[in-house]
Amino acid sequence: LGTLYMTEDSELLSEVVVQGQTNLIDKTLVFPKPEELSRSYDIFSLLQTMNLRGLNVNTMSKSASAYGKDVQWQIDGVPRTLQEIRNVDPERILRIEYSDLLSSRYTDQGVGAIVNVILKERQRGGSVWTQLESALTTKFVDGSVGARYNMGQHSFTLDYLISYRDYEKKRTYTEEKYITPGLELNRTEQPKDSPMGYVYQNINFTYLYQPSDQRLFSTTFRNVIINRHETFFSEILQTGQSSFSQQKGMKDRSYTPSLDLYYTRLFDDGGKLEINLVGSHNHGDYEFELQDRRQDIDLTVKNDVDVKRTAIIGEVAYKHPFSQHLILSTGLQHTTAYSLNKYLEETDDLWENNSYLFANVQGQWGKLQYSVGTGAKLFIVKDARDQRVFARNKSALSVAYSPIPNLSIVLNSTYAPSLPSLSNLSTIRQRKSDLVVTGGNPNLKAAEALNNRFGVYYQSRLLSSAVDLFLINIWNPFFSDATYDETGGYFLSRAINGKYNRQYGVSWQGGLNNLWSFLTLQGTVRYSRYQSDTGSAVHKLNGIYWDISAMMHYRGWTLSYTYTHPDWMLYGNIKSKGENYSSISLLYKYKDWSFHVSCHFPFTQYGAEYHWEILSSVMPSVNKAYILDNRNMLVVGLSWRMNFGKQLNIIARTLENKDTNQSVVK
Repeated sequence: LGTLYMTEDSELLSEVVVQGQTNLIDKTLVFPKPEELSRSYDIFSLLQTMNLRGLNVNTMSKSASAYGKDVQWQIDGVPRTLQEIRNVDPERILRIEYSDLLSSRYTDQGVGAIVNVILKERQRGGSVWTQLESALTTKFVDGSVGARYNMGQHSFTLDYLISYRDYEKKRTYTEEKYITPGLELNRTEQPKDSPMGYVYQNINFTYLYQPSDQRLFSTTFRNVIINRHETFFSEILQTGQSSFSQQKGMKDRSYTPSLDLYYTRLFDDGGKLEINLVGSHNHGDYEFELQDRRQDIDLTVKNDVDVKRTAIIGEVAYKHPFSQHLILSTGLQHTTAYSLNKYLEETDDLWENNSYLFANVQGQWGKLQYSVGTGAKLFIVKDARDQRVFARNKSALSVAYSPIPNLSIVLNSTYAPSLPSLSNLSTIRQRKSDLVVTGGNPNLKAAEALNNRFGVYYQSRLLSSAVDLFLINIWNPFFSDATYDETGGYFLSRAINGKYNRQYGVSWQGGLNNLWSFLTLQGTVRYSRYQSDTGSAVHKLNGIYWDISAMMHYRGWTLSYTYTHPDWMLYGNIKSKGENYSSISLLYKYKDWSFHVSCHFPFTQYGAEYHWEILSSVMPSVNKAYILDNRNMLVVGLSWRMNFGKQLNIIARTLENKDTNQSVVK
């Protein structure tokens, strides 16, 4: 393809068939082959074949992460939720724009990458779709239905998604120690089969109006309904005392409607103005109950919270090109929110004002491309008793050099302080058991994080290879730890600040693409060295992660296998290990229909596994959780899509604002 230089406002390419990959300073343009699109069941199976650097795709949960963080999803530049992106028809995709070198504009949003799905241009008509998949061995169902219609300058979209889980065999094994100045109590939790599940529903209506090629207005009304439950049955063994039976239960219900208004204007000089306003209201309730059945006395602990949160989020962003190779971006983001949490014995009301002003310069000089930006963050939170003010700088620098075609050398550095959540700053305390009380810490400091990455990337039609050296330093990291309150006779668990947390290492991600026109092989290997100083102890850890995947294609058939070997990670005093995901899948596509059968966690004894340890000097613990329902889980699914006519050519939107802060102490 040669060297392409495009800004975010580049018009969509026409129906000319373009294949391959082009690296820009702010994104990678990936043009899938027609056969890759035709044999993909959904957007996630397509992304898995692309092997984008740093992107981890989970086809079971239909989600993805980048460098351990969330992904911002976009369709034609318009930010969309994870649920909305699941409805994209792979065969309508023109290209994928992938950004893992983010500007200062996105350092305040906590995302690791942006995936922008550019659709093929259509002018009139629409589409309808439905998807359904279900496990044959357990209660596991995902489904969606939707329709889109374009009429002249107007576009209407209505979609519904449901995700249902109802497991019966989750087991959580725990060994805990409670250490006081004069006593040490050991407890072992012997688990029994316990139920857990949820119903997640998402209903969206979007209206888009584009009177000209330079102006666009859209509004989206979203409705998110969540109902979760989890119960733990166990037998508690303890030193020097009689054993007893314990039952813990949690229920969480919420409804969150939101209205998203967006306007953009393109100017004749290439400038672009974007205005976004989002209003949301969350109302829900959280219930927690613990019951200990002992020989001498029974203990019951109840924590119920009625939750209400209203938020208004706004952003104004402007981009001005001084030349083809120099672009200035600037903008302001602001959130005002009010949270009212009614506990059993007290009420907590919190006001939040969160502002972020940023500026970024992006340019190109020969084979060298660069992006440098900075921003000022002001976060104010107050309740009836106190007020906290955090003022911090956030900055990002990216430099990329391409000495020859297909090869890029990249340096990325981001300074992004992390601020405590509302729940971490709360003064509310909640009893969790006979020995433990949880609470917030209004004296928390902001964590200061410096993330550095140096990479060498090669991409050709056959081979992809990405080697990264990384160093992540976090000062004043906050994590949960415990202290013993002698007056109250309980252990108080809450967030505290440590001295530092450090991670450095090397990773390789690559693969062979379309070998002999039917086979694709991919893999990742990462070594990490962790070190943390909690203020009372220094911890060190080595972690090795690797994954492999293979895909074989023949006509409309695709056979694939994926295996993930998770690594141990260390943050503060928390040592954890990720999910051991694996799957075998067979897919068949015929015209507008797709059929697939998958086996998740094949040949495993415990299904999905999760491990974590708390390296506390006062309340250490070792924990293991298993979802036995997932082992050898057989899933069948089908999808049907029909496109007719043409879709509007949409001006690219780059703003995504939504309320994500949590204020409830649980």
